[in-house]
Amino acid sequence: MSQTLQELWELKTSKTCHKWVHYFEIYQRYVDKFRNKNSTYLEIGVRHGGSLDLMHEWLGIGTTIVGIDIDPKCKSLEQTDHADYFKNNHKIHIGSQEDVNF
Repeated sequence: MSQTLQELWELKTSKTCHKWVHYFEIYQRYVDKFRNKNSTYLEIGVRHGGSLDLMHEWLGIGTTIVGIDIDPKCKSLEQTDHADYFKNNHKIHIGSQEDVNF
């Protein structure tokens, strides 16, 4: 039996990743077809990077992970625990979704 996205999240549960449990079925339904494929996952709102970590593990090889946050401190996640997968075409950009030029 393969692991669900919610089961993976439960294994990785920490202060860095907060999710509403009822979202997992929806995430899995729409994102599952992109697993281990050359695709890009964009997350607006990085906070502590836990969700980026979760989606990196779930989506796997070939996926580019892009995070956007207004807090400049989030950029430092590229140099911390998550640095191993940020080397592989994963980035955090600092800016506001309200900024048309951004």
